[in-house]
Amino acid sequence: MFEDYKEKVILTYQEKRDAGAISVNLLRPSPGKIKDECLIVYQERCSKKDERAFRLFFGPKDHITDYGQSISKLEIDKFRPLMNFMNRRTNVTEDKNIELLAWLIDFEPRPYQIWNNFKGDPTTLTASEIINEPATAVDNNFQPFTSLYRPEDTEDKETKVHIAGISTTETEIKEETETTNHEIQSLFENQGVSHKKGSKIRKTITSFMIILAASGGTYQLASLQNQECMYWTGDHYKRISCNQKVKDATVLALDTAKAAHLRKITQPDTLTQSSVGKVWYTKIDGELEFYTADGYHPMYNDVRLKPITVYMLNKYILRK
Repeated sequence: MFEDYKEKVILTYQEKRDAGAISVNLLRPSPGKIKDECLIVYQERCSKKDERAFRLFFGPKDHITDYGQSISKLEIDKFRPLMNFMNRRTNVTEDKNIELLAWLIDFEPRPYQIWNNFKGDPTTLTASEIINEPATAVDNNFQPFTSLYRPEDTEDKETKVHIAGISTTETEIKEETETTNHEIQSLFENQGVSHKKGSKIRKTITSFMIILAASGGTYQLASLQNQECMYWTGDHYKRISCNQKVKDATVLALDTAKAAHLRKITQPDTLTQSSVGKVWYTKIDGELEFYTADGYHPMYNDVRLKPITVYMLNKYILRK
């Protein structure tokens, strides 16, 4: 499932970041840094298999063989959702952001279709299945993408369907339906069923499949609306429904442990020697902050909270 692929991609990013095996632009990402890294990586390596990610994120090419201009013209705010996901300020993001991150960190196998076919095991892929033909965008003789998409295919000409986080296109639905019809017809012919009778049965089965898919999508959407999420109020996490929006706050998937135990201590002068082993701290913008549980800072997911020590307690709390 795509959720598994998404988790693999973000874990690979975190491992490379923690090991320092990643571009400096992605160590502490910002929208501007992510855009700069896209330009660099596009110049260094571009591959046929990544064109779908390019087209969905950057839009159609400005030149028949070049996405470089499209990247340059894209507003940096378009990269903000990806930055929030990379910093784990949110666990929910669009599929195109995951595919772009996979390309930026050179995650293999990618994209999702290839990864899913082989259950995330790159050792089973053949040379024809991993298409990796790097070339610079300034090479006027390089035409890496024409075999995958027709020139007239653009973002504007696609009708997208979104049901509970599942994204597909009208073209993909049509192709899958035609494939199913062909398989059903072959089955009827092998069993000696007449074309006329088989056509009626095929239509019935196809209609049933469409109704079943629509019902499943409705059920998933209802389930999503009933799921619990949470957001940081400033001193604790508050539970809300996942379909609610909170102004100036990032809505996250519910973490029951954080919601129950993580609190910001707003009156540090109440801390005593008995607080050692029960309180954690960090420094943000030169100011100490104290919390009631271990983990990462609720607003800065790359900042780890540290356990308070007797030395810290004496120096910053008790002596004052």
